[in-house]
Amino acid sequence: MNIEYKLIKLVTKENIITQINPQDSGSRGYITIHDPYEIKSFLNPQNGQFSTTLVDWLNFSTETFTKISVNDIITVNEPNKDLVDHYQMILDNKRFNEQIDENVETASDEDSVSLDETEEHSQDDFLEMLVNHSNKTIH
Repeated sequence: MNIEYKLIKLVTKENIITQINPQDSGSRGYITIHDPYEIKSFLNPQNGQFSTTLVDWLNFSTETFTKISVNDIITVNEPNKDLVDHYQMILDNKRFNEQIDENVETASDEDSVSLDETEEHSQDDFLEMLVNHSNKTIH
């Protein structure tokens, strides 16, 4: 699939950075956007400087894509390299965290610790469990 990064400004004034498939663009009056993030800008009250952040546009959805009407789009532009790099870093981190969550959920029952056990565990036991079930460095 040939994916392109695009900046989309909607009639609602939202600015979205997203991935689109050019072959899928505008078919039947809709465009499918993948992993859309809204670009939010604000004045930082701590230092008085203008700041920008990306917010997952489908944060509470089980989907990573959606269709929007081409009638709801004002402009479509190419994002600059710094924004694409930052956006891609956020997507990579999100996928990494989802993979960790999936690995934790699929851990076998024999490796899990039952809360009903009456056996006391030492701090070393808990550390060993963390090390054995995680690919993170513990400090």
